[in-house]
Amino acid sequence: YSKFVMKLVIALVFAFVCATACVVHAADDCTKLSMDECSVSSECYFLSEHEQCVALDCHYYNDYRHCAGDPNRFGNCVFDWDLYSCITEGDPPPCFSYQNKDDCPTDRCEYNKDLGCTFQSVLCNQLDNAACSSESSCILVDEICQLNDGSCSIYDLKSTCTSTSGCDYNDAFGLCWPTGLDISCNRSPINATDPCPSSCATYEGDGYKLCYNADSPNCGIFTGENECLSATKCEFDGLECTDKNLPVDCQQIEITKCDSTGDCRTVGEMCLNPGQPVMCESIGTSGCEGVENCYLDCTGGISMCATCTDPSGVCNSTTSCEQNVDCSTLNETDCSQHPDACEWMTDSTGDYCATTDGVVMCTVYTDETGCEYYYQCLWDTVAQTCGDCPSGDCSVPPDDGNPCDTHDETNCPYPRCSLTGSECRDTVCNEVADEVTCLNITNCAYETHLVSCYDPTKGEVPICDGAPSKDDCIAVDFCEYNSGVCMHKDDGKKCETHSQQSTCPGERCTWEPNEKVCSSLPCTGYIERQPCLEAGCSFDSSSNVCFNDTGLACSNYTTPGECPPRCTFRTSSCEERQCSDYFSEETCPAEKNCHYAISECYEDTGMPCDSYDSWETCPPGRCLFNEMDDICYMRRCSDIYLESHSDCTDATFASCEVRNVNGRDICLEKNKPTPCYVQDYAFGSDSCPEVCTPLHSDFLCYGEGEIDFCNKHKSQYSCSLFDYCDWIDDECKGCKDKPCATVEPSTTTTT
Repeated sequence: YSKFVMKLVIALVFAFVCATACVVHAADDCTKLSMDECSVSSECYFLSEHEQCVALDCHYYNDYRHCAGDPNRFGNCVFDWDLYSCITEGDPPPCFSYQNKDDCPTDRCEYNKDLGCTFQSVLCNQLDNAACSSESSCILVDEICQLNDGSCSIYDLKSTCTSTSGCDYNDAFGLCWPTGLDISCNRSPINATDPCPSSCATYEGDGYKLCYNADSPNCGIFTGENECLSATKCEFDGLECTDKNLPVDCQQIEITKCDSTGDCRTVGEMCLNPGQPVMCESIGTSGCEGVENCYLDCTGGISMCATCTDPSGVCNSTTSCEQNVDCSTLNETDCSQHPDACEWMTDSTGDYCATTDGVVMCTVYTDETGCEYYYQCLWDTVAQTCGDCPSGDCSVPPDDGNPCDTHDETNCPYPRCSLTGSECRDTVCNEVADEVTCLNITNCAYETHLVSCYDPTKGEVPICDGAPSKDDCIAVDFCEYNSGVCMHKDDGKKCETHSQQSTCPGERCTWEPNEKVCSSLPCTGYIERQPCLEAGCSFDSSSNVCFNDTGLACSNYTTPGECPPRCTFRTSSCEERQCSDYFSEETCPAEKNCHYAISECYEDTGMPCDSYDSWETCPPGRCLFNEMDDICYMRRCSDIYLESHSDCTDATFASCEVRNVNGRDICLEKNKPTPCYVQDYAFGSDSCPEVCTPLHSDFLCYGEGEIDFCNKHKSQYSCSLFDYCDWIDDECKGCKDKPCATVEPSTTTTT
C-alpha cells in the first residue's frame, strides 16, 4: 500500500507531455535539463520531489491499468508487482521505484529516509535556510530552498524575476520564465481572456481556461465530464477522466463477477490481474487448499495459509492443526497457542477459553444471568444448567399480537415492534435492513436492488443510495448513478411535494430535518453559475456567490445570506461596501473614489495628505500615516524599506531610484537633491552638507520645509521647527490640531 501511495504522489507532480513546438531532447539527455526546460520537452518530465528531470518512459504510469494499456505507446511496459511500479522490460527500474533501503541500488541511487530511493543525496527541498545557503546546487528564494539549476519559475515576485538575468515575467500567466523558451502546455493563463501558448490546445470553461497538449494529454488533468470529452483520447467513466480502451483493473471488480470479466481470475476472496502474484498470507485457512503456490502451514500449532518457498514448488498442507481443539479445556497459555480456533474471554462468569468462530459454548455458564446474556443459550430452570437454544435465538420473546405500546423492554416482540429506550413501539419499515424481516412487517415492501425496506401505503419509495453497485442502481428506473453515488432522479416537481429526504432533489431543494419538509433552496445554496441562474437568482463571478438582489438599500437586508455582493455584512448589519472591501485591482471601483496600490483598495478624495486626520482615512497609495506623530503626510521614496533594489525601482507611487548616501543604499526621488533628513551627522563633526542645518542635540541634519518624525527630536528647539510637533512633558510629540500651539524655543540649547 505504501508503495502505491508513493507512486501516486509521484504521478501528481508529473509534467504534461507536449507534442509540437517543444524543446526535444534525446532521452539520455533529460538529466542535463533544468526544471523549466524539462517541462517543455517531449522526451522528459520533472519529478519535483526528487528534483530530477527523467526520461519519459513506462515508469510515467502510476497504476496497473495504464501500464498494461500503455496509452502513450512507450512499448515493452510491464507491471512489477513486487515494486508496485510500471517499468520497461529489460531496463533497470528507476531509483524512485524502490522503497526499502536494502533494495535501493547503491551504484546508481541514493537512499533518503523521507523519500526512499532517489537520485542524489542532497535535496534542496529538505534543507533549512542555513544549509541551503552553503549548498552550491541550491538557492534560497523567499525563505524557501529551491533547486539552483537556472530555472526562472522558482521566482514568484515579479521584481526578483526581472532583475534575474535570462528571465522574463509573463503577466498573463503570472509566471517567471526563461527568455526565449516557449511556455509549457501545463500552464494556464490567470484570466480566461488571455490565450494559451500557441502550441497548446484550449478548453474554455465557465470563467476559466485550461491549456493542454492536444496530441498526448494526460487525461487525469480533466476534472469534469465536458472537459474530459473535449480530448479525443479520453473518456469519462462516471467518476474520473481516463484514457480510452484501458484494460480493467481486476482488483476493482466485484468477486462474483471476477471470472467473467476479461482475463481476471478468482483466488480465495481476491480478484487478481493477469500475472499478479497470489498473496497467500491474505487468504483465510478455509480457502487456502488448492490455491496456486499456497499451502496450509501448521508450524508451532498455529494454522495459517503460507507461500510455498520450496525450490521444487511443492509444499504439503497440514490438515490436523486446528481440528478437534476443545477450547473450553485449555488454560490461558494453551489458549493463546490456537488463535485461529480459540480466544481467551473475560465476562461475568469469569475467565475462560472460548471458540473464535462465533459458537458460544453455553455449557460453561453456571448461572442464569451469564447464560441468558447470549441469545444462543437457554437456561434450564429445572436442571439449573445452561444449554443451547433450540431455535438458535432465544433473545426474541414470542409475539402475542397485542399492540406494541402494551409491552415493555422485557417482552417487546421484534421485528413487529422495536425498542426506543424502554418504550416499545411499532417498527418503521426503513429501519429494517434484511428482506425476510421487512416482509414480515405489515405494509412493508422490499426493493432488492436498493436493499431498501419501505412503506408504500405512506407514499414512501425505496431509498436509492442503498444500492450496493452501479448495476443495481441503474436497474431501478427512478435512480441514477452519478460520481460514484446512487441517487434519486430529479422528477422536476416542486420541492414541497417530496415527503422523504431521499427524494428531495439536492441540486435545487433542501431538506429541513426538524420540520421534515423539502423546501426550495435559497439562492445562497447554489455554488455553480448555471443552476443559480436557472433558479432565478443572480451570480457574482468575482466572488462565486449566488444571491437574490431585490435592489433595496443594503440596510434593508437583515441576514448574511440575504446581503447581496454589492453590500457587505458587518457584525449584525448589511452595509454599503467601502473601498477596503474590494481585494483586487480589477474589482476596485474608481467611481467610488477608490484607488488600488500596494495590494490595497482604498478611498482617496484627492485632498492634501495632511488634511486627513486618521489612519483609516489617510490614503496609503500616495500618503503615509505616522501613528506616533498622528500625522498623514505625502509618501516619500525614502519610506520604502529596502530589502532589495527592486523594492525601490518597482514603486508605483513615485519615480524613485536607489542612491548611496554615506555608505547606505537609500530609495530617493529621481532628479532631486538628497534630503537633509537622510544625511548622517556625528556630534562634533561637520558632516551635514552646507544646505542643511545641524541639529546637535538630535545628531540630525535639518532642511527647511522637510517632514521628519517628531519623536526623533530631543530638544525643545528642534521640536519647534515643525508646525505639526509640540514639546509636551519634555518630549516632542505630534499634535492633533495643525499647526501646533506656538512654542518659544530655548536660546541656550542650540550650541
